[in-house]
Amino acid sequence: MNRKFAPTIYPPAAQALFRGSYAVHRDSVVWTKLVFVGVDAVAILLLGLLLRRSGRAPERALLYAWHPLALIEVGHSGHVDVAAVTLLLGSLLLLGRKRVVAAGAVLAAATLVKFYALAILPALLAGSRRAALRLVGALVAAAGLAYLPFLGVGTRVLGYLPGYLEEEGFDSGSRFYALRLTGLEGATAAAVYQAVAVALLGLVAITVWRRGAAAEGAALLLVVTLLAATPAYPWYALLPLAFLPFAGPRLLAAGSVLAGTILLLYVQQKAPGNPEWPLHVVWGGSTVALGIVGSFVGGLLGYLLFDKDVGEGALQASGLIGSIIGAVIALLIYRAVTGGPTPRTARR
Repeated sequence: MNRKFAPTIYPPAAQALFRGSYAVHRDSVVWTKLVFVGVDAVAILLLGLLLRRSGRAPERALLYAWHPLALIEVGHSGHVDVAAVTLLLGSLLLLGRKRVVAAGAVLAAATLVKFYALAILPALLAGSRRAALRLVGALVAAAGLAYLPFLGVGTRVLGYLPGYLEEEGFDSGSRFYALRLTGLEGATAAAVYQAVAVALLGLVAITVWRRGAAAEGAALLLVVTLLAATPAYPWYALLPLAFLPFAGPRLLAAGSVLAGTILLLYVQQKAPGNPEWPLHVVWGGSTVALGIVGSFVGGLLGYLLFDKDVGEGALQASGLIGSIIGAVIALLIYRAVTGGPTPRTARR
């Protein structure tokens, strides 16, 4: 176990799942993995129900159920992210049945398993203003109640989270693939990148909120969040993978590249010399696909700015911006692959 003596990084809902599993069968890694496999089976069932409710073939759930990432990261490695997947799908089902308060509470539970699950919130707010306020109120209330028993420890309730963020390169910027391609690093570069990423995510969130397609919007938000954060570990892709069966054609290209290559991150970590090419394939390939198709900004940005969809004309300002983003990433990848300066070589 890594960081064996560090305070836990996991929020209350994840801790409750760990505690419940331990209470039933103590000191058993196999039992814990079986619990997560059971949670995953519930997720697959909910995914099929949600697909049917949205008018899609429930068989699309197999895109998640049979994917090697889910089999490895849940059945083999026992990552708790699968609980966030299950809770997010449950939240969407509850919202579809007009149970807004319950949907908000379940979204809070998903967020308190893995914080990045909150990225789908804008997709759930497309209804009436009253319903949106009730959902957000339930979300805040549930999260507050979950943290209430820990108020006495103050900021220590975050556990190892600050140390983890520093270790993973959030402060230095080394975590962010696009920033690494430029050769820039340090606190200032990281802050600028994060500000741009937040602004872009905010733009996508506004667009998803205006469109109102909850499941498809959730897929877009999760994929864009992942591409902005570019984590080092494949299991962070479990959430967007579960929502890819809802992806429209503009997101499907990037999602397919991501789903097909994400396990290459283990090659980057484990191969001698930690080669950079898996990062180019996974993050560069997915981002370029998103830019070329115009999913990142194309169509969506056009709808936001001009109130037009791609079906009303292929030549839109948004599509051009998407192509430019894809071209810039492609040029940076080319420079890195052909021996241009990278963070690794620039320090020598």
